[in-house]
Amino acid sequence: MTTEFIISGVIGLLTGAAGSLVAPWMNWGIKKKEIKHQGRINLIKEVRIEIQQPTFNVFIFRTTPLYFQLKKHLSEKLNEEINIDEDDFEANKKFDYFSFEEIQYDFKWMIMEELNLIATKLKIE
Repeated sequence: MTTEFIISGVIGLLTGAAGSLVAPWMNWGIKKKEIKHQGRINLIKEVRIEIQQPTFNVFIFRTTPLYFQLKKHLSEKLNEEINIDEDDFEANKKFDYFSFEEIQYDFKWMIMEELNLIATKLKIE
């Protein structure tokens, strides 16, 4: 009978020790996901504020740390559009009929569209 109590005590001790090691690790995993999600929310908010500025310029925006963080979430097509060489941009005939402001507006719209898709995917409002 004493042996049963000793075995039960040792099993309880081992179970408790394992639980005390696993619980913080699991809690950290959950917290890490929350931090990452909050970072994405903040990134989307910052980009929305930036592109709504009247002085927004896609050629300047693409050199900022904000764009560097965002570009991994954007589609390959939009990244290619944003990263078009300025000389190519000036020489490209498809832009002849549009003013610089109209083109900037298009970029704002395309970026905002992708932000909305990302936000929907991540369940962010």
